[in-house]
Amino acid sequence: MACSSISIDGHRPTTQHLAPVAPVTGRSVAQAVGGPTTTTAGRRLDPLLPLLALLGLVALVCAAALPLAPVRHERPVVSWPQDPAAPVSSSLVLAAQTPSAMRITANCAALRSAEATPDGVLFSTQRPDVARATQKSLIWEVRDGRAVLSAEGDQVADVGVPTSGDCDVVADLRDERLVVTADGEQVGERDDTHPRVDSLVSDVTGATAGSGQQLRVQVAVDDEFASSPTPFKLVLVGLLVASGLLLLGGVWLLDRRGRPARAGPAAAGDSPNGSVDAAASAAARAAAAPEGSAARSGAVTLEQSSVLPRWRSTLRPVTAHVAVVVGLALWTALAPMTDDDGYYAAMARNVPASGFVGQYYQLYDQSFVPLTWPWYALSWWEQLGSGPLFLRVPAFLLCVATWFALRRALDLVLPLVPSWRRGGSTATQTGGAKHRAVWLLVVAYAAASAPFVMGVRPEGVVAALSAWTLVGVLTALRSRRLLPLAVAVVLAAFSCASHPTGLVAVAPLVAYLPRMWALVSPGAAAGVGRVSGWVRALAVIAPGAMASAGGFADGTLFDYREGRRVFTAIEEPLRWTDEYVRYSFLLNPNIPMGAYAKRTTVLLGLLAVLCALLLTAAARRRGPSGTGAAVLPAELGTLGITGLVAYLALWITPSKWTHHFGSLSGLMPLLVVVLVLVGPPVAGRVWARTALAPRLGLLAAVVAMAALSFRGPNLWPYNWLVGMPFQEDRLVGKGPLSSPALWALVAAVVVLVAFLVVRDRARRASEKAAATATTAPQQPDFLVVGAAATAVVVLGATTAVLGGTFAATAYGTWNTYSPGASALRDPFNERCDAASAVQVADPDRSTPLPSLPGAAGRAQVDGFDALGGWWQGDPLPGTPGEGPFTQVWGSLTRAGDDGTGQLTTGWYDLSGRSEAIRDDYVTITVAGSLELGNSLEVQYGKRNGDGSVEVLRTREIDDGIPTSPEWRSIMLLRPGQDARGGADAVRLVARDASGGTGGWLAVSAPVAQPPVLLKDWIPRDAVTVVSWQFTYLFSCQRQPTIARGIVERPEYAVLWGAQALEGTNDSIWQYGRGGIAAPLPDASTLFEPVSEFAYEDARQNIDQWGQVVRMTYPYPAAAYDLTLEPETSPGWQGPTVPSLG
Repeated sequence: MACSSISIDGHRPTTQHLAPVAPVTGRSVAQAVGGPTTTTAGRRLDPLLPLLALLGLVALVCAAALPLAPVRHERPVVSWPQDPAAPVSSSLVLAAQTPSAMRITANCAALRSAEATPDGVLFSTQRPDVARATQKSLIWEVRDGRAVLSAEGDQVADVGVPTSGDCDVVADLRDERLVVTADGEQVGERDDTHPRVDSLVSDVTGATAGSGQQLRVQVAVDDEFASSPTPFKLVLVGLLVASGLLLLGGVWLLDRRGRPARAGPAAAGDSPNGSVDAAASAAARAAAAPEGSAARSGAVTLEQSSVLPRWRSTLRPVTAHVAVVVGLALWTALAPMTDDDGYYAAMARNVPASGFVGQYYQLYDQSFVPLTWPWYALSWWEQLGSGPLFLRVPAFLLCVATWFALRRALDLVLPLVPSWRRGGSTATQTGGAKHRAVWLLVVAYAAASAPFVMGVRPEGVVAALSAWTLVGVLTALRSRRLLPLAVAVVLAAFSCASHPTGLVAVAPLVAYLPRMWALVSPGAAAGVGRVSGWVRALAVIAPGAMASAGGFADGTLFDYREGRRVFTAIEEPLRWTDEYVRYSFLLNPNIPMGAYAKRTTVLLGLLAVLCALLLTAAARRRGPSGTGAAVLPAELGTLGITGLVAYLALWITPSKWTHHFGSLSGLMPLLVVVLVLVGPPVAGRVWARTALAPRLGLLAAVVAMAALSFRGPNLWPYNWLVGMPFQEDRLVGKGPLSSPALWALVAAVVVLVAFLVVRDRARRASEKAAATATTAPQQPDFLVVGAAATAVVVLGATTAVLGGTFAATAYGTWNTYSPGASALRDPFNERCDAASAVQVADPDRSTPLPSLPGAAGRAQVDGFDALGGWWQGDPLPGTPGEGPFTQVWGSLTRAGDDGTGQLTTGWYDLSGRSEAIRDDYVTITVAGSLELGNSLEVQYGKRNGDGSVEVLRTREIDDGIPTSPEWRSIMLLRPGQDARGGADAVRLVARDASGGTGGWLAVSAPVAQPPVLLKDWIPRDAVTVVSWQFTYLFSCQRQPTIARGIVERPEYAVLWGAQALEGTNDSIWQYGRGGIAAPLPDASTLFEPVSEFAYEDARQNIDQWGQVVRMTYPYPAAAYDLTLEPETSPGWQGPTVPSLG
């Protein structure tokens, strides 16, 4: 592909300007820019250099000291109850799930009051039924004159309770050690104790306050990552930033003292071709040079062409820029979500509450230090708005910035590419040729960026900073200035401080390092001695230390080390040797990470890097006269090394997701474009004209790459793909575009066209040469041109399919719903996006279906209790006998869940659904197990004249949940839907044939429930935990905050998944993952009503959009006092645990 070229200037590419790249010495550089040369004895120390050395040392020292600088912690302590004589149980959901320390103090009066209650609970850190079931918490019970404290299922202390008199018992948990004392004497202890805390519960109430009871509990909340900088640290930050900026100013002064390169032509005239005149002038000088010299070959390196292109030249053609910006604006609305848009959006949204950037959803809200500055920026942006389209505005701006950087970089390298010049060594570039190359860059950038960076993930940040880093390097080498290089170092440093993939931005610095060293090292400029050269290098590098402020201005070394410890304790980071995992994901045909558009840009980029490196190696073995000097055009080899280093930089990331490839979209398009342009002349010089193997091999590689790319599925992360055309294998995947035969045919047609064009141009060139008595130039190989053109076709096809399918999706769902259509139709998110496309069967407005009269309407019950028979740890989410639970039965009638039985409800009238409820859902609610021998059937029947009912059909209910005490509703009929076969009655048949734990079943009678949009059912100010997969689409829901280490108690949950309560299996609901929602099923009762898409076409495509859950808590939200204990600690040490008591 990239080893070839398509003609873009209306003439064939030429090869007479391919030339050896001569080494650049300090003396030759000085002479090249017109600077004076002096001897060592004549050098004098520039008085600016000592100041730059001092500023550089200050910047580096401040950067190193910043993670160690002291910070201020405010350690939270919860005191409960608010009145020790009248406890009120309270919810307390901790982000860390367990306390740093806890102290429980009670007197004998409190013990006796607890003993007098039915359950005898003095204190528990979870609901007592849950604490006894899970055996993961701390519970103190008083029965039969004994106070027994248990922790995580182990009995720790057993204390006798006197019938009169006073005493004091204390349980003190600190440093994972629980010690129990009675009147100062130790009566029990337990090591390695980590009780779960989601509630503060006691059966002791104010009803016995006159007994003199006293119960006090103090909980030290783990909030170790929250801190604020001390004045000393703020001074360090100020010194760091000031010294960095002053260094940049000092570098600018160094440049000013030289002979700065100016934008525009080197000689008189204001040519619209910008720096092309400089290239032409260099070529003209080459013509007069001795035969066989490097200069004679006509090659122009960055160092030898010191005139910068005009910026107004970079803005041409305007139509290309307009197309890119408009296309990006449309793609901002249409693009699929990136993999973690919801995750990162929620992280940033919580920053104002927590005071630091944490994982939020899991890992106990582990600190993100030092990769935090993009999330602080996103947090600020989210305070201005939160709609999906609004959240993508930064990504849009980053893409625009990346595009302009690539466009500028193209201008910086174009004059050095021989194929741009036509008609001889002194000819200049034409605007048409340049414009066609810019359009080629448009195609390459669209294909590289569209699948990856239109979201809130940081790959867009890395891509933009990488592109501008490359521009800085190219500008520095072209202009012989240090300031662009220093800015490039700063940009690369901030990229490294944004994400593990940020090292991609270092790739240009590594690839161009030898030539940059020649610019800043001793001998790089006139009058520069050894010490002065090292100071110049320090002045260029030290401004990059400002990135330390981006990572540690509000973070510490402790945050990094402790965050790393938490992460590795839960999830083992992958090593660089596991990089193959990323490519296994990329080539997986069944997951979104292997989507066709992602494959194309990655595989094409790898092929481009390989071709560039192979051409570089081959070119260095051949010279114009067999001298071994390189015949490679300037910059191609270095850009190839840049691409290689960029791919290698991804190897160090601790996770191996394919969305990390988006970081390469700021570098790879330029390599692809330059390679396509200069490949044919280079290949013509390094490959013998009879060598078919490399040419056919290249063509075959492009065909294989195309087929393998389109073998990827049309799947996108956490996207319902409502209305998406060409789903499954209709186009890609196993569809026609994945056929190698198709792409072989495309390549054959392209090669044929290339053959005809090259032959025609060769004929015209020969006629012109004969007329002018000159030698006709060598023609490019049509096979290589065909390979390059086929690669361009693949890029264009990928972009067309990707953009076309999502545009068609938005068009086809304009009057219903898809994320793209919603963003275009409602850009300000006034309708709350997905929340306006989902409707809920409202349980609060339930209407019981009427029972049939007589025997047909009577239930037959054996082993089931009416208005009872379920686990009290998850009580009925309503009042038995009212609302949706007018009639409800359960089989949990004896301890141990061993009860069995059968329930056949009476028949309920469907024909009598009045107009008031005809447009309602008909639902039932179940809890317990529908497996392990249990079953639930819905029977539809037709009434006979004698009052009996004939069963027409039976539907077995299976909601995909093997065993769960949670309550979930099941839809029997949709609004306006009639039962099939003329059925006019319905009843339930429930069987409990299982024993053992969880082997029970509860079910309610059918009720009618009206539909209501999700955005209206969930109050606008209700706290709602939304699964991270699509937080992005439910931005109107107020997510719970994590502040002072305490999770705000949510009332609702919006879950991702296709089956009932499936979303509660996600990592954020798991204790072992440190999930934010893990304590919620233990702290509350979950109830899932019926919900579905509000639009018929969406329901036809998607079986289930997800789930919505309402949570009911038995206790008030925050019936406790919270105090803060300040402490200042050094950066390498976290906060201490506050003393309690």
